[in-house]
Parts: sequence; structure tokens; C-alpha cells
Amino acid sequence: MFTDRFKKSLDMVQNTAPFDITGHPAITVNAGMSEGLPIGLQIVGKRFEDLKVLQLAHAFEKLK
Repeated sequence: MFTDRFKKSLDMVQNTAPFDITGHPAITVNAGMSEGLPIGLQIVGKRFEDLKVLQLAHAFEKLK
């Protein structure tokens, strides 16, 4: 069971690898549920604009 979860999480690296390589700040926030499963919203900013990404994520979370 653990190995299945681990493998699934590694399969999702393709979603974050481009930003890890380029140094763009990115964050994922909870965006609700669909068919009983959680949905995430990934916010990506320009390089060195970490604060803007965090501010946007915070504003989005306050909407709930």
C-alpha cells in the first residue's frame, strides 16, 4: 500500500519539475473536491516573485 502511494506521488513530479528546474516560485492550494477527491490549484509566478505567489495563495484561501 505504501509503495503504491509512493509511486503515484513520483508520477506527479512532472507537474512540478519544470518549476523546480527554472527556479519559478510555485505553490499548490486546496481548491475543493470533485467526485470525492481533492482538487489543487497550482499558482506559479515569475522568478524571484515569491511574495506575490504567497499573497495570491493567501487571497485564494480567504475566498473559502
